[in-house]
Amino acid sequence: LKQQFGIGQGAAGVSASLYWNIAALGGAFLGGWLAEGVRGAARRIGQGADRFAIKVKGLEIAYHAYGDFHPGKPEVWVCHALTANSDVADWWKGLFCDQYLFNPNDYSVICANVLGGCYGTTGPLSADPRTGNQRFHSLPAITIRDIVKAHRELAASLGKYRIAILIGGSLGGQQAIEWSIEEPDRFSRLVLIATNAQHSPWGIEFNESQRMAIASDTPWKTSTPLAGTEG
Repeated sequence: LKQQFGIGQGAAGVSASLYWNIAALGGAFLGGWLAEGVRGAARRIGQGADRFAIKVKGLEIAYHAYGDFHPGKPEVWVCHALTANSDVADWWKGLFCDQYLFNPNDYSVICANVLGGCYGTTGPLSADPRTGNQRFHSLPAITIRDIVKAHRELAASLGKYRIAILIGGSLGGQQAIEWSIEEPDRFSRLVLIATNAQHSPWGIEFNESQRMAIASDTPWKTSTPLAGTEG
């Protein structure tokens, strides 16, 4: 990987044509949802020494941070896939963690849970500040661009602008593409794995069939944490 992607050299670049391919992934959900105000301080959560959460403009963002962050140490930002979480040391061993390529002695690593997920970042089980009730089905539809907007807000809160490597696979790769288009000068290297900028008709149908299977479960329509568990 170091040889193939030239870590630490050059700058990331995305072709202009890619922007048009990915435009359909964009959305304005976060544009009207982020609250104004001072960002909160990061705090440790759970048992892991590397797990944190922070309040950013009304959003709760959970993330993992590995290694010491100091000038001159390359920073790696990981965008995780649909069913993963921010603990890359748990699910991406062999690439991240001690003794491997992206180890915390040589790199500073950040991975944030995606917006709308179920591992700490604001999602359907989060309370709506306007009502105090859990959001459930009132949570608006979320796009790739919305997820990236949350990443950008987290990066700003942590004071991270220049990132050496942005890496993601599948849904994480789509986030990485979108982010690199929005801020092409922010990243030195872009690593995309098993991902795309535009779905084929087969891919769209495959994902839609999964959503239809979930929605066809009668309890899914209820506003309870157990909705859909009988399917």
